[in-house]
Amino acid sequence: MVQFEKSGLLQDLPKQFFASLVAKVNAITEQGHDVINLGQGNPDQPTPEHIVKSLQSAAEKRLIINIRHSGDINI
Repeated sequence: MVQFEKSGLLQDLPKQFFASLVAKVNAITEQGHDVINLGQGNPDQPTPEHIVKSLQSAAEKRLIINIRHSGDINI
């Protein structure tokens, strides 16, 4: 596989938080410690019908909501 040098722009991107967290968890697991993953996981059942209907209803209203990084909500 050909290796390419990363561009300056790519090198300036912030480190991936979850990628570093996974690396830390893997290191702890390799030491023989048990780790409980409290991540969101992957659903093993269909989304309940009332949630689907609520999402459809909200999407049909076509509200535009802008949440700024400061936490202010503009509707």
